Amino acid sequence: MRGDLFDRMISLVFPRGCVLCGATVAFDDLVCSRCVPDRSQEGLCLFCGKAHYSCRCREDQWAFEGAAAALYYREETRRALLQLKKLPDRRIARYLAGEMYLCQHREFPGVPFDVITEVPMHPQKLEQRGFNQAELLAGQLAVLGGIFHRMRLLTCSGSAESQHTLGRKERFAAAHDRYSLGGDVREKTVLLVDDVFTTGATAQACAACLMGGGAREVYILTAAVTPLLATLP
Repeated sequence: MRGDLFDRMISLVFPRGCVLCGATVAFDDLVCSRCVPDRSQEGLCLFCGKAHYSCRCREDQWAFEGAAAALYYREETRRALLQLKKLPDRRIARYLAGEMYLCQHREFPGVPFDVITEVPMHPQKLEQRGFNQAELLAGQLAVLGGIFHRMRLLTCSGSAESQHTLGRKERFAAAHDRYSLGGDVREKTVLLVDDVFTTGATAQACAACLMGGGAREVYILTAAVTPLLATLP
């Protein structure tokens, strides 16, 4: 109570800004009235952009049961995620997790998740940055959904080089056998959280690791998806 009052008094001297554009907002607000969340379209496949009922991507041997992203990775969302990678901004994490929570219930209605965990960072990168932005998002999402957050359930090994310059096939090859399981997930339904969905290589490798450990099902939920396909708006 006192802490909340203190924060409100501080906000009178140092007003808080919209997490998307920086405009001044009220103490309890995260975004201003001018900013509209760039939400992904409901019911579309992240791989081909088609509606789930007409898409054939599920014919591929994916280790996860479903994948969804709350927002498109462009403009304000892109800036917010890049800022979150630089600093562990709790307000940005709260905003993104709130959008992910809405997406979770829209895309995975009624799925009884037993545990939430995050895509891990390579130890070298984690030491350099000091935090994992996916872990921040998973923690906030766990609070919103009342689901147990199993931090650092997965570990990452291998090369610490960035995957951004690699093509799709190269990303899948680099992600193969890159992750290890550090806990019991037998017969559990797992919600795996990351910041951005691109090719699906990381999601596939992590989900395969979890399923190999006996998980019942794995679902992928990210803050954003890169709109690389012409079918996306």
